[in-house]
This record gives sequence, structure tokens and C-alpha cells, in this order.
Amino acid sequence: MIIMKKIVVLFLLLCILFLPGQVNGEMVSPDNTYLIYADVVDTGGVLSAGGIYSLEDTIGEPIATSTSGGAYSIRGGYQAMTSSTISISISDAAIALGDLSVDAVKSDSALVTVTTDDETGYTLSIASADWVGGSLADVGLDHSVDIGTEEYGLAASGVDSQLVGDWSVTAGRTISTSSTPVTNSVTTLTFKAAISALTVSGVYNQSVVLQAVANFNL
Repeated sequence: MIIMKKIVVLFLLLCILFLPGQVNGEMVSPDNTYLIYADVVDTGGVLSAGGIYSLEDTIGEPIATSTSGGAYSIRGGYQAMTSSTISISISDAAIALGDLSVDAVKSDSALVTVTTDDETGYTLSIASADWVGGSLADVGLDHSVDIGTEEYGLAASGVDSQLVGDWSVTAGRTISTSSTPVTNSVTTLTFKAAISALTVSGVYNQSVVLQAVANFNL
């Protein structure tokens, strides 16, 4: 009988070890605004910085490594805890419309290229748009910058573009988006301006900041 009890206890112990319950390490705020998708228990390490570069290290995890098979991969260790990556590049950071005229619509373009491996894709938008000095009137509700009318706007083209026609250049404006990962997705931005006979002469400058973020479908 004693032997049987030991066998039963050992069997139950093995069930506990090899049949654990589901563990979810992802932590989400109640309003789904913030997400900590993974964490680690570790010690030591510091954050070192110099110029535009920084390096964060940790002590331990000497055998942490990455394993892959087919379309799937497991990245082990604190230093591999990267949910996804995203990059943005702009072909021309200075847009020049030249001398504006009542007889023409002046325009200039730049290419914005986005790459991300995030499974939820990305959204490209205007983070801020600030005039330096005077300003031109936003394009009208017809979404067309027309000759002889003081109007200023932005058009976009590309596979992921969300704009049809000309739109005002304002903070929060979504330009392009994708719900899947993309590689070198190009959106052409065309800035347009026209003036009327009543437009005040001067130099008009606007600082526009673009941002590309992963959609993070919580």
C-alpha cells in the first residue's frame, strides 16, 4: 500500500509539471491604450548612451537564442524582446513651390517610403503642421486647389494612400495606411498652392512633421 501511494503521488506530480495551465504574459491597460507584450525576470545591466546611440544590456541569460522553423520564429532573451520594427524615409525634406502666381497652381512632391514587419501594418499621418509667419488658406471643401483662388493643400498617391483629391495640411491627417506588413511601400506627397489677386505678398513657410506608426491591433 505504501508503494502504491508513492506511485500515485509521483503520477500527480508529473501531471502538474507536464500539464501546466495556460500562462499569458501580455499586460494591457483597462482602456487598451498601453500594452506590455512581454516581460522578463533578470538582474543587473545598465543603459549606456553616447550621441544619437544607446545600448541597454543585462546580466544573465547566457544561452538565450533564436529558433525558427518555416514561417515561425521564437526570439529568446531580454535583448530579443522586439515586437516589430518600422522605418520611414523621405526623398526630399525641403519642398519648394517657388514664386506663386494667380495664373497657375504651383506644386512640388516628395516620396515617403515605409517598411514594417508588424502584423497589423502601419499608419502614416501628419504629426504637426505649423506655419512660420503668415499662412495660406486651406483648400476648399471641393478638395481641389484651383487657379486664381488662394488655396493650399496636399495630395497623395500610392497603393496605401487614403486621400482622394487635395486636402488641408493639418495635424492628425491620415495619409496612408495598411493592415498588413509592408516592404518599401511608397506614398507620393504633392503639396499645392495657388493665390488670388488679394493674397498678401510675402514669404510663406510651413514646417510639417510626418509620423509612421504600427497599428498595434490590441
